[in-house]
Amino acid sequence: MLLLSNPKKMIKIIYLYMKKLYQTRKKISFLNMKSVKQHSPLSRIVINSLVFLFFFSINLSAQGDPANGEKLFKSICAACHKLDAKLVGPALLGVTERRDQDWLIAWIKDSPGMIKSGDKLAIQVFEENNKLPMTANPQLSDQDIKDILEYTKGKPVEAVAAVATEVDPGIKDSPGMIKSGDKLAIQVFEENNKLPMTANPQLSDQDIKDILEYTKGKPVEAVAAVATEVDPGVERGKQIFKTNCAACHKMEGKLIGPPLLKIGDKYEDAWLKLWIKDNTALIASGDALAKTASEYSPIAMTPFPQLTDQDLDDLLKYMAVGDVAPVAATASAADQEIFNKPGIGVLPTLAITIAALLLMSLIIAAVTKRKVVDEDEESGVSVLKTLIFNPFLRFLFIIFSILLGAWFLFGWLMQIDVNEGYQPIQPIVFSHAVHAGDNKIDCQYCHSSAKHSKTSGIPTANVCMNCHKSISEYKGELFGNYTKEDLDKEIQKLYDAVGWDKVNVKYIEGYEQKPIEWVRIHNLADFAYYNHAQHVTVAGVACQTCHGPVQEMHDMKQFAPLTMGWCIDCHRATEVDLTKNGYYKNIHDQLSKKYGVEKVTAAQMGGLECAKCHY
Repeated sequence: MLLLSNPKKMIKIIYLYMKKLYQTRKKISFLNMKSVKQHSPLSRIVINSLVFLFFFSINLSAQGDPANGEKLFKSICAACHKLDAKLVGPALLGVTERRDQDWLIAWIKDSPGMIKSGDKLAIQVFEENNKLPMTANPQLSDQDIKDILEYTKGKPVEAVAAVATEVDPGIKDSPGMIKSGDKLAIQVFEENNKLPMTANPQLSDQDIKDILEYTKGKPVEAVAAVATEVDPGVERGKQIFKTNCAACHKMEGKLIGPPLLKIGDKYEDAWLKLWIKDNTALIASGDALAKTASEYSPIAMTPFPQLTDQDLDDLLKYMAVGDVAPVAATASAADQEIFNKPGIGVLPTLAITIAALLLMSLIIAAVTKRKVVDEDEESGVSVLKTLIFNPFLRFLFIIFSILLGAWFLFGWLMQIDVNEGYQPIQPIVFSHAVHAGDNKIDCQYCHSSAKHSKTSGIPTANVCMNCHKSISEYKGELFGNYTKEDLDKEIQKLYDAVGWDKVNVKYIEGYEQKPIEWVRIHNLADFAYYNHAQHVTVAGVACQTCHGPVQEMHDMKQFAPLTMGWCIDCHRATEVDLTKNGYYKNIHDQLSKKYGVEKVTAAQMGGLECAKCHY
């Protein structure tokens, strides 16, 4: 591994080894003068191929991955640098053309050390940038820095070629084409039992091109999602709805009052504003529509005279569109997690190179078997046999076998206790999709200690009984392979645990309660410290960030790997707002001046320090 990290030293060792092999000229050696003449075509082909393949492997392993470089640049460098303009530090576009790569790697890893060592170029760069010290990055590997430098070349990370597709007019108006006498249209019509195809004049040419592209059967690649700008009034309306309306209404589905999604399609906005502000006065005025609406429920609706016209406009906007799903802006499929999806790396490159070398050697042996003239031909020793017993090839094979074995061993060790996807069977069928999704129960209603303590806590059965005193049967949409009777029995398990008499609607006196033995899913190692309150309350991290779309899960499972690499990647990417937390004001002011930004990442706030999680 040390040799692979130092290509120059590796080249020197292999050169000396090959030179030694050539000078000894042993009988079974691949470079033996008796086996192959010194200046024979075969000798030149083999030696040149070896040299080419070796340098090809070094070149492959030395190339940077601009997609990974972009991610590293944004998480580590973007606080002080831009590509095309000066920020705190200089613009970095084309920096590899101005500085040597080895010097840049050393500078990025430990710029203060280079300045102290007296490096003239390091001192010059330091003075050119107002003597502002650059943060050392010893955690970055040489390959990480090469990826960053590859990104600073300014080449596009991913270019997708647009393929022109001829639009079939038959999709837009197949009946019209048949009537016009188009022969191909008539033939297709008759081949399909004269069943007419529905015309689709509403589709644009681009829509039809997209459909035709999909019919080619090629795998659909991940495409960068374009964030859609949402009217801020919709978000304000959502808050007004939660504060004033959610106790009696849902957007979809009846609660006490009717569902309100797209209510503007049924009633005029002006009438709705009058109804919301003071429905009692509207009914008293003799308004026929108001009288009809009041008969929906015997419970009178609360008037809201405190709402302004702007509040009502925002509320109606929200009712018109509902919850707008946030679009996560992702890059290309190549821009994946740094730790989980590394680049091709040195070991795979070396494997490809040696495999190509062996294949080429076998081809050369087969082609030139009858053309090589030497003393070994009379004794029946073939070129293939000399290849198999060649010391240099055996040396390469042993090295490759050791590295490959180490690679597989390391990969196997890294997956121990990574329980992503773990989904145990629980003692009671509890659907988060029904509770958190359909019924919109907030996560922290059940897991209330997540706001205040290290653990999120398992809710007691008493928390469940707050609702299930009055909900003794399941009336929602069925899921899985369960029937209504099956799910009613699951509710009964809760009653059996706490001693609840659903017929008389009271607890059974003297009943010995039984604990519900839930099976733990998320379980960090003892040497890793994690505090829910720090993430949920201080950082404002949503539960779904670590636990996934819980509101869609009927059976809870571990969504994320919860590895150290996964946590570090999140710390590097998560920005911390420096303007809203007065407790850390002095620290925030210092960091703002240091990095020249309004926001810094959790990593820059100390989120990469070992002692934060391991002490």
